[in-house]
Amino acid sequence: MIYLYDTKNNAWETMISVGTIPDARGHHSSVLGLNNDRIIIYGGFNSPASSVVHDLSVLDIRNKPYRWFTPNISGTIPPTPSLHTANVVGRYMIVTYGFIFLQQYINPDVYILDIGNDSEYKWVTSFDPKLPPPSPDPNSIHGYSISSGTMIGAIIGTFIGGILLTISALMIYRWYKRKHPRAIPTHGN
Repeated sequence: MIYLYDTKNNAWETMISVGTIPDARGHHSSVLGLNNDRIIIYGGFNSPASSVVHDLSVLDIRNKPYRWFTPNISGTIPPTPSLHTANVVGRYMIVTYGFIFLQQYINPDVYILDIGNDSEYKWVTSFDPKLPPPSPDPNSIHGYSISSGTMIGAIIGTFIGGILLTISALMIYRWYKRKHPRAIPTHGN
């Protein structure tokens, strides 16, 4: 059973999953796959005395019910970490540090898993950090896209705000002049 939280409707729902359901685990990592259609969980342990059987499992969320599977993996498989972090950069899942539970040491290493091929993941020792360039967006400012309506609203709001600020400043100036009339000093008084 998988619990899903709907952020738009502020509601919980459940989903049944099929396939090779992974062992229960703690101190693992999870990342969203490249096309936002898979969740990859990695590492962790399921009891104080043992690590998990399938250290890497994938939940395919394209269809309902969601489907768990253990992908084909090639390359030199690293020891299973716990208490580590994992992030996706380009087509790679980068796993850093953690604790190697079975060997009782803090892991100083970084592991790289190429997840670009859905039919086979591969542990690699190097990667090309170049990400594909973002498509140019004429409404983009420093990578943030702004809609036409937002831009027009900002311009109109700035204009109206400027007018109100000017009127307020003039009213305060007139009030001040009435309360503090400037007397012209004359000789003798």
